[in-house]
Amino acid sequence: MDMEQLRIPSFPMAHRRDDLFNQYLNLVMYDVGARQLLMQPIPLEVGMLQFEIIRKKTGFTMLHPEFHLYLEKSAEERVSVMFAKKRAFNKTANFLIS
Repeated sequence: MDMEQLRIPSFPMAHRRDDLFNQYLNLVMYDVGARQLLMQPIPLEVGMLQFEIIRKKTGFTMLHPEFHLYLEKSAEERVSVMFAKKRAFNKTANFLIS
């Protein structure tokens, strides 16, 4: 196969616009009808959203760890999006998600 015949598809690159990024985050975090917004792909102009998952497994949470999902708005600011905790006294992995 010749290299000219091999075509790699080109995908559009997401270039972040800060004004649209902040507007999108405010819609996701504070809009009442955000569920419909979350079911759609993120617009390319918004750019990439970055999340962080932190597991807390110390002290009383040693056997039942807690997980926190944060959305990073900026380098120094993050917003809690979801919390999960392993439920006690279950033979399978059951989590309480809020």
